Amino acid sequence: MPGMRRRSTLRSVGEEVNSSSSQSVATDAPENMSTDEQQPDADRESPSPEPRPAAPARAPTNATSASAARKPPPKPSLMTRLGLDVPTVMMMFKGSLPPIIGISIYQSTPVAQYFTTLGYLVPIISVLALAILPRGKYLQNLVLNVSGICIGAAISMLALWTGVRARHNTATAEELATGLPIYNSSQSAVCGIWLFFNIWISNTLRAKYPAMNLPVMIYSIFMNVACTFGPLMVTNASAESFVRRLLVAMLSAMGIATGVALFIFPVSSRKVVSAEFKGAIGLVRKSIGLQLNYLQVLSSDDMLEREPTRASSAFRKKPKGPEMTKEARAAGELKATALAISALFGKMHGDMVFAKRDIAYGKLDAKDMSEIFNRLRSIMIPLNGISTIVDIFRRAAEKHGWGYER
Repeated sequence: MPGMRRRSTLRSVGEEVNSSSSQSVATDAPENMSTDEQQPDADRESPSPEPRPAAPARAPTNATSASAARKPPPKPSLMTRLGLDVPTVMMMFKGSLPPIIGISIYQSTPVAQYFTTLGYLVPIISVLALAILPRGKYLQNLVLNVSGICIGAAISMLALWTGVRARHNTATAEELATGLPIYNSSQSAVCGIWLFFNIWISNTLRAKYPAMNLPVMIYSIFMNVACTFGPLMVTNASAESFVRRLLVAMLSAMGIATGVALFIFPVSSRKVVSAEFKGAIGLVRKSIGLQLNYLQVLSSDDMLEREPTRASSAFRKKPKGPEMTKEARAAGELKATALAISALFGKMHGDMVFAKRDIAYGKLDAKDMSEIFNRLRSIMIPLNGISTIVDIFRRAAEKHGWGYER
């Protein structure tokens, strides 16, 4: 009995569902009939929907066109080709000021009457003073240069005095009475001996102490001029006047250079070392990039393909020399960067002495500067050691004949 009841209930539910579906079909039929009557016979036979037209292709935008076709890099300017920047131009202007001032004051009549033919030494010595150096280096050179000038004045006076005494001992009374600089062989020989002796001692000091190069050069100029004019001195008074004018000319040049060095675009040793730190970091990054590039070139199949080389000048574009392989070009750039790093650290080693002596409030002290330099040097040594992979590959290439025409 329970099974019969379940079957009857299922039948009743099915009949209700069928009746509801038939009613919905009946209601939808008039609408479909009306639409079918409006359509032609062909549409009745193929009621498939019409194909939609394809959407037009999207026009390329400025961003996509720029990314698709990359613009070539802009040509370097004239300043970039010449290797000039604002600090370099400023130092060039600063270095040209002392000789310009020296030549300008020589146009004054009182100055020209005092120095006579020795006025040309003012611009020459002002250039040798190197006013473009940092303050610490310049002050040290100033002390050495002034010392060299004073020593040169003393020895020059001694040389001229001995020459005058030689004239008095060998000339006749009539020649001495005239007061004219008549040629005297003894005085000329004495001045020549002093000149050759000072040339020898100057070159010896320059070879033994490279730091004394500029002071010895200024001393040599003083002695050369004094010994050259020595045979024209008849009395001790004329010799003293000549040496005094020579001394004033050189000290005036040093004074002009000192004013320019300390007041026109002054530069401290710390600023120079800080710029060298930045340059060292940039070269280290460049070296790492070139090493990665060199390894990528070695792993490529066309590393031994030759590329045409150009002349070193930017204005000449004629091929120069044999063609280089990609490996040789990458190796040359890596070697040049390694040499630049070594040269920069060698210069930095000498500048660190003066940078530690500078006084600056609220800045890095001497220990901090030394620590930065030591850290950079600890990076530089293994970095240049890695560059020896170029030599290793070159030896292997020579052994196996890679990249060499047979």
